[in-house]
Amino acid sequence: DAAAAAKADAEKFERGPEIAAAQSAWESTLLKSDVAAWQIVEPKEMKAKGGAAFEKQDDQSLLVTGPNPNQDTYTLDVTTPLTSLTGLRLETIPDPRLPARGAGRADSGNAVLTELRVTVGGKKIPFISAVADFTQKSFSPGNVIDDKKDSGWAFVPDVTNRHTLVLQTAKPFTLTPGEPLKITLDFQFQKSVQHNLGRFRLALSAGENPAGTL
Repeated sequence: DAAAAAKADAEKFERGPEIAAAQSAWESTLLKSDVAAWQIVEPKEMKAKGGAAFEKQDDQSLLVTGPNPNQDTYTLDVTTPLTSLTGLRLETIPDPRLPARGAGRADSGNAVLTELRVTVGGKKIPFISAVADFTQKSFSPGNVIDDKKDSGWAFVPDVTNRHTLVLQTAKPFTLTPGEPLKITLDFQFQKSVQHNLGRFRLALSAGENPAGTL
């Protein structure tokens, strides 16, 4: 009857190999576009002014161990195959080995990032906007690009969840593939001590609107 025929047609459609192949191709395209949008940074050299050490984790994040001074500065030397740069992404990653199971090294599990910058050949790459998925009151993400040491971005009380901060340029900044980049994370907030990041991951983008991926 008509109902049986309709059911058979539906089942044939669902089982059709061309449909499965198309679905697989579509999913693969989505995955490739996500990978292409952000390139996770793998530093060649890492230094902390206060003497801390960096331990690479399986997810390509960095766990900071050792001395935890009142203020600190992390510098990471990296290279990238990208021919231009439009965005920088910082992910804070909570860890049970850190205070309060957070992503920061303060007793509260918090951190205050006062500046995040990228330089190439000694020239600072200009970022015009900063956005984050979570912001502590009065600690706006824009503070990391305002060149002021008395302001920063922080994420208390939500320290046990991952958070993302994205910086974006006004226009693509031209790069030479393989040219060394220096990424600096500054923690110079004076009103609280030891508010340095404990685990984080960085990524670069050449996409049209990296902030839109947040």
